[in-house]
Amino acid sequence: MHSKIARLLLNFIISLALVLIVSEISVRIFTPQKSNYRCIGSNFDIPNALKPNCTITNDFYDKYFYNIKINKKGLRSNPAVSYQKPSNTFRILVLGDSITFGVGVNNEDLFTSILEQNLNQRISNRKFEVINASAPGWGPVEYYLYMKNEGYKYSSDLVIINQTVDDSVLLPQGRVDFKNLNYKQTSQNTAQIVFDNVFTRQQETSIYQLVSQSITSLPFYESFLNDFHIFTLIYYRLLQLGIEDKNAAIKKTAIYKLITSLKNRNVSEISWKIHNEEFKGPTSEETQKQIQYHFMMDALVSLILKQNSQILFLNSPTYQEVFKIVKKRESFNPFDKNNSIKLVEGMQSFQRKHAHILLFPKDLHWTPSGHRLAASFVFNHLITKNLITNFNQESHKLDLDDSELADQINSANKSLAEDLDTIPLWFFNKAMIYKNQNRIKLAIKTLNDYLKFYSEDKLGWLEMGNLQIKEDNKIEAIKSFQKSLNFSFEPNPKALFLIGKSYFELKQYDNSLKYLKKASQHKHSVLPEVYNHLAMIAHRKKNFGEAESYWKLAISENPDFSQYHRSLGNLYFDGQLYQKSLVEYKKSIELTPKQPKVLTLMGLAYAKLNQLEKAAKVFSKALELEPNNQIALSGLNFIKTFSKP
Repeated sequence: MHSKIARLLLNFIISLALVLIVSEISVRIFTPQKSNYRCIGSNFDIPNALKPNCTITNDFYDKYFYNIKINKKGLRSNPAVSYQKPSNTFRILVLGDSITFGVGVNNEDLFTSILEQNLNQRISNRKFEVINASAPGWGPVEYYLYMKNEGYKYSSDLVIINQTVDDSVLLPQGRVDFKNLNYKQTSQNTAQIVFDNVFTRQQETSIYQLVSQSITSLPFYESFLNDFHIFTLIYYRLLQLGIEDKNAAIKKTAIYKLITSLKNRNVSEISWKIHNEEFKGPTSEETQKQIQYHFMMDALVSLILKQNSQILFLNSPTYQEVFKIVKKRESFNPFDKNNSIKLVEGMQSFQRKHAHILLFPKDLHWTPSGHRLAASFVFNHLITKNLITNFNQESHKLDLDDSELADQINSANKSLAEDLDTIPLWFFNKAMIYKNQNRIKLAIKTLNDYLKFYSEDKLGWLEMGNLQIKEDNKIEAIKSFQKSLNFSFEPNPKALFLIGKSYFELKQYDNSLKYLKKASQHKHSVLPEVYNHLAMIAHRKKNFGEAESYWKLAISENPDFSQYHRSLGNLYFDGQLYQKSLVEYKKSIELTPKQPKVLTLMGLAYAKLNQLEKAAKVFSKALELEPNNQIALSGLNFIKTFSKP
């Protein structure tokens, strides 16, 4: 009997092993998996906190291996850090996501490690500790929960809050809610939200989340289960099943119910205030995220201030911002707007002089050199803004123009050095650095080398076209922009606009219209310029009404751009509608005061309306800015002569 049971058990174990082996082989062949959930576990009421005492070697881009060491308190930081702050110690706690956590970088190369090292080496009369309380996927909600449940224990003198572009996008909406939420109707289509306070809802854990958390909490998960694709696949499927539970949690929030109710009442716009600063947005899910993000950040700041810590915001840029592919964004700061570091400006300034790679390829994560440079910027900010109590000696600042420091920053990338010159993946970053150094021919050559290997990269072709424009090669630029379009899975309004603009500059207006009209069908940051170019074509074709409509659309999209008001004023001037032209010229001058040509046109418009005193006044202002302005000079002399008794 016992031998029969033993045989059945053995057969079951063998069968199970065979099933797992076959399943593992099948998954590796047909749906290979890669796990990003290593050293992650539930802690501090945060489902994606770091797992204490976890040590692993991870990889980035399937190539760059780096060591992760998490201490017993769930920090990728100094293993000896204690809750009790030693005497004569200035303690800094950094709240951040995967950037300050240091994806792709060893513990000793982290920005927090370098900052602590710089402080202790350069300021001898105090001891400094920099605690890295960062984890992948964290944002304002996780920062708040960490400070509420754990971070306060460290009695930090300063808390640095890292801000990234996806903070509001990744916000766990189901956990942020408002007590006694209501609204005030401020107009027929606008409502202002009012409430008592913002709070975090209790984490609702579904059966799928419990199972997935149980898997990752196993002591041998990192060393064993994580290496098997079948278990990673099961884990991801459990996470996907849990998405429905997250959506259900969102629908339980008061803010979701209110926005749904306002939609049903045909309220199209919502406004909200934080510290007398007003914000507005359409009645949509995106606006709901923004509202939750803004008030969660405000709650985080209030909590930290109650814990008697200073606050510094660290604005981490995207690679598109650093390489000037997109404009710099403004980060939300509910505290002192002057007490923040915009790394994008520092990185751009540094790379104008040094071709050091600060970011991983087409990524916002810092390389070891990026971490070292960020630490230098933060160090200097602490010194110059007197954030270190009882210390304000600017002589301790790091000289970022010093060649020795630049060499140190560059040498931090020693583990990547060979790949930077040989692996095509890095060539995009290098090309963008050369572009911003105005080394256009080298940028084109380097980007061309990149595109030989990544020939379907739509952004690569878009930037190639922009470089060719700088070389005044519009025909080749149009070809590059067209390739960017061809490799886009959805409409690419920026590429459409750039093709239309290039044809416009070649005076091929019919071809230009074709692409500009396509671009005008999509909401995008280039839309005001699309309307502007459509208006210019209509103006050239003497289609007054169409040109007027397009410039008005451009102004509605970007009312603070003086050029659009000036252009509409010129249209009215050409149509002898002088009073209307003056309205637009005045708006243009209000936005950009020093415009001698606009002032001259205003003088001519006043003269046409026989308002000679006003004409003389603006002609004089134009001459103050441009003494050799012959039109303004002639106009003023004519008025003086004409006005003599």
